[in-house]
Amino acid sequence: VKEDLHLASISGGTDILGCFMLGNPNLPVFSGEIQTSGLGMKIGSYDEAQRKMVKGKKGELVCLNSFPSMPIRFRNDPVS
Repeated sequence: VKEDLHLASISGGTDILGCFMLGNPNLPVFSGEIQTSGLGMKIGSYDEAQRKMVKGKKGELVCLNSFPSMPIRFRNDPVS
């Protein structure tokens, strides 16, 4: 957009009290991509058969490990 403007997308938010993926002002921005994983996040992209996806292919974002702000349950959820 502009050379002096950092425009970034995120994945995550309110439900996890953090971001799986987010922007980083120290990295380059590429159209259609999110720059980096959040601090303490181990994530990957997998297909419907649970095979790890290769770069450039679409898949499902999967959180592979617990993380610092991970909820242990959701409010008013009888299952958790």
